[in-house]
Amino acid sequence: MKRILFLFMFCNLGFGWTHVGNNIRGWNSNPVIFYVNSANCPISDSELSRIVDAAIETWNGVTDSRLVVQRAQSTATVSDFLAGNVTQLPVILCDPDFATQVGSAGAAMIPAATFKTAADSSGYLTSSGVLLNAQPEAGANIAFLSTGQTELTLAHEIGHALGLGHSSQSESLMYFSLGSKVQALLTEDDIDGIVHIYPRNEFGGGVMGCSAVHSLTKTGTTGFDPVNVFLCLALILGSFGWGRYRFGSPTPNSKNQN
Repeated sequence: MKRILFLFMFCNLGFGWTHVGNNIRGWNSNPVIFYVNSANCPISDSELSRIVDAAIETWNGVTDSRLVVQRAQSTATVSDFLAGNVTQLPVILCDPDFATQVGSAGAAMIPAATFKTAADSSGYLTSSGVLLNAQPEAGANIAFLSTGQTELTLAHEIGHALGLGHSSQSESLMYFSLGSKVQALLTEDDIDGIVHIYPRNEFGGGVMGCSAVHSLTKTGTTGFDPVNVFLCLALILGSFGWGRYRFGSPTPNSKNQN
């Protein structure tokens, strides 16, 4: 019994990542381009560009994902975006009336938020945008944050705009609170979530790709990895000695040669 309990301690059968909705398949484009308008931003254009690029790079380079994220300039305004009159999506905009959009008393302490996320009947995202807090009197106005804090905040919101919800893993970038984090880094939980939405498509349909296992694991909003389940079961069965009967092992009637 101790042996079985020990194995379960090392078997991670599930993950904490979620989607922003059921069966989200991400943006049906590659690369995914975030359109940025620096109008009304309390920081310089060059500084905002550096921060956006750093946040974007957080999500690039996941080896089992096809996802490529890029930045482009936009002339979209906050009002046009919220009214649904913007075609170049997703967007990143600075909002001098941020608290009104968030609609809560604590909005002054929120540095950014993701709005207007929607998907079509196939699960592909059709709308999403990140509004940065540029309200002059707000305590969380991005002008009052360090560059690292703004990068971390924006990387988190970009994750939402790409289709990820909050994670239950406190160390994850997509955890609801940034807590004591000082750098935008992905954990295995974040990676599993983004790979599920944007699996690497090596063989046309993605069925044979390394990430295809992930793409077949989730139909709801809670991540689950059957590969881990299989490995854990194999370890458990092996602990009972049943592993002797797998391919290449002695048959039940064979004598142990050890």
